[in-house]
Amino acid sequence: MTHIQITKKERAELAKVFSGLKGKKLPSVLQKLVEVLTEDQSHDSELVIDKSPDEIINPNEAAELLNVSRPFLMKLVKDGKLRSFKVGTHHRLKRKEVLEYKKIFQEQNSQNYPKLNKSLKKLIDEEGWDA
Repeated sequence: MTHIQITKKERAELAKVFSGLKGKKLPSVLQKLVEVLTEDQSHDSELVIDKSPDEIINPNEAAELLNVSRPFLMKLVKDGKLRSFKVGTHHRLKRKEVLEYKKIFQEQNSQNYPKLNKSLKKLIDEEGWDA
């Protein structure tokens, strides 16, 4: 799997290049790329190219995908938030499931951020803190 972090500016540049290809007959993988690059550009995004969604990965790779420590990842497994299976004595995870968990986690955080921001602002106002 290849991870590519792109900025708003880079995304806009790529969108210009690919916008001319929108609607043309292209291989499905290129069509998906065109769709992703020409959609809403109001945020930075991570572009993930996954050639093998059923790929099996080890806990270190899964932790890296989630940007967490290995012990935290293993806690997620122990708590049943991520599924793993054992090959001998070693845990293995499906890359697709790890990425699905990451997406759900990011969606939950984006929904909680406005609430947290509002609560923090209220606390600062009530306490008279100088922001």
